[in-house]
Amino acid sequence: MEKSVLEDFSLPKDKAKVQEFYREVLNIITSALDEIKSEQNFTSLSEETTRIFPIGDYTNDTFIDESGELEIVIASSSPQLVLANKTFLKNIAETKSKKAQESISNDGTFDKFIVDFGNVLAGYFDEKTAILLVNEGIKVFCYKEYSFKLLIRFATYSENDENAILTFWNPLLRQTKEVDLFLYNENMEKKNEETHGNYKKLVRIYKNLRKTLLINKWASGNEINKYFVELII
Repeated sequence: MEKSVLEDFSLPKDKAKVQEFYREVLNIITSALDEIKSEQNFTSLSEETTRIFPIGDYTNDTFIDESGELEIVIASSSPQLVLANKTFLKNIAETKSKKAQESISNDGTFDKFIVDFGNVLAGYFDEKTAILLVNEGIKVFCYKEYSFKLLIRFATYSENDENAILTFWNPLLRQTKEVDLFLYNENMEKKNEETHGNYKKLVRIYKNLRKTLLINKWASGNEINKYFVELII
């Protein structure tokens, strides 16, 4: 396979379009948060405790992954929300019966907020746009509207935590998962330095190749792997 062909796959997506979509998404999320806070008095997600930011696949310098999806995190440091989540999860774990679990109060938790937030969010998109609850959070299939898709994840964090550990909420499994964002970013940057700036480019090439038929049509896995080795060296 010609290197020029592969290098074409390393190009990031149009930043201007991504930035425009990101700005629009921030406006929508902020408006939806304001609406749900005023209607349901969900005070734990206040301006003082809540952060909204992009995360995920930043290897293409746009936070948009190979499927055209932008990943946004709504993170709260509210002790009220953290405690409510922990208490709810503890009660769920200690209750064996599914019927009994359904009777456990989820007031003030992400378990309740995410569903309510999704309903409010629907009013900001076209009625034909699908909004689904998934393990990661809320997925908005607004490709026809904005040329991108959207994934909104929800997490809590501590203001005193220098390691920036985010505890993500899984709304379907009703579980949490801790992620060290700084460690993830440092590992990515370290690999990028060790490969003389080629690591992010390599990952982007691979991701873009996955979404096409070029792997099967033009090259075997050995040819692609050989090129990756040459690229790193």
